[in-house]
Amino acid sequence: MRKICAIFVTLGFAASVNANGPAANFIEGRYYLAGDSNCRWYEIASPTRITCLDKDGEPNGHFRDALDDDQLRAFQNTPAGPSEEQLAYQRAYQAQQARELADQLRQTGDYFREIARTTQQAPVYTAPEAAPITQAEGETIICLRAGIYVRCRK
Repeated sequence: MRKICAIFVTLGFAASVNANGPAANFIEGRYYLAGDSNCRWYEIASPTRITCLDKDGEPNGHFRDALDDDQLRAFQNTPAGPSEEQLAYQRAYQAQQARELADQLRQTGDYFREIARTTQQAPVYTAPEAAPITQAEGETIICLRAGIYVRCRK
């Protein structure tokens, strides 16, 4: 049986490294300015903030908050904004992530359906019926016990 293991990594590399400055990077559903020398590597700090890391993966004291819609529009209208090539790369990357997630979900569903199918087909144990012990006058019945098993005789 296949085991499904999903590993979510919180470290990342800014997809578009720009020599002139940061670029808008789509990270977990939000855009952040990253890719410059102060924030080439990042770590998710909260749902709306990333922590910038140095080349050794240690926090360097820089934080970047997610861009709101107005900030993103203003950044994209500047010459240092993302190029069409960068946007195409980001869209392709997001589509690839969506396909991988869909595959993982499909595999997980298959795994649990297989568990449910094999559980439903498991044999049902029915305990055997035991004949009652009848004792005539003067007879002795001896029972021996070994763990959960008991054997009796006259």
